[in-house]
Amino acid sequence: MTSPALVEPKTAILWISRLLREAWRSRAARAAETHDFRRPIATIPPVKPVVAIIGRPHVGKSSLFNRVLGRRKALVEDIPGVTRDRNYAVAEYAGREFILVDTGGLLMEDEDTFIPLIRGQAEAAIKDADVLIVNKVRISKEHLQRLPNLKLICVTATGFDCVDTAAAKKMNIPVCNVPVYGTDSVAQFVWAMLLELCHHVAQHDAAVREGEWSKRGDFSFFLTPQTELVGKTIGIIGFGRIGRRVAELAAAFRMRVIAHTRTTDDPPHYPGFAFV
Repeated sequence: MTSPALVEPKTAILWISRLLREAWRSRAARAAETHDFRRPIATIPPVKPVVAIIGRPHVGKSSLFNRVLGRRKALVEDIPGVTRDRNYAVAEYAGREFILVDTGGLLMEDEDTFIPLIRGQAEAAIKDADVLIVNKVRISKEHLQRLPNLKLICVTATGFDCVDTAAAKKMNIPVCNVPVYGTDSVAQFVWAMLLELCHHVAQHDAAVREGEWSKRGDFSFFLTPQTELVGKTIGIIGFGRIGRRVAELAAAFRMRVIAHTRTTDDPPHYPGFAFV
């Protein structure tokens, strides 16, 4: 199956369903090839595709494991790296069962005594994987060459530079990322920083708590100029999902929005917008 280096999440879902079916067939075929047919065919061990989750500590691997499984089996705590060993369960998708594997949080650069053991646990967990779910650990060409069953890599983030996509493409392994999950949160953070620049809320809060306002003879208390956004112009470089969401919020503040991007089709319709 020839595929692009990256795919959208909806396409990935369809591929996962298809790949699980293919994995069922291929694993069943391999089991049949090694079966002693002097024994009844029913004694061929059941085979299921393997979906393995691997990543750094405290990135939500165990939460994802529990969510896919539909019940709490993996430990989920505020302390990073609670899961130090492999955790297996049988899950179901589209009416087909597969083996879901959770791995211990992996810090490749850490010199902790247990890290080689945790790395060994992670490698043992993924060696038979058909689908690999990755977050914040690097998957190199050398790793891919040691994963003979691998058919799909899902990166649970927007950035996908943690995977050697050139090697994956040569090996016909699709790589998919999640380009939309952070749109609202990143746009919100942009505005949190911008409003802090306009009002320095943290600075004023600390001053009030220290009694500076009560010491003033005037009720009007401010330590920095207070900036009103209505009527001002905001410039946005790059007008993808995040840029557009930031612009929508700027329009809600009745700001004029100008944007620079490679493609100028589909301009928004709020007043005063312009591509530059």
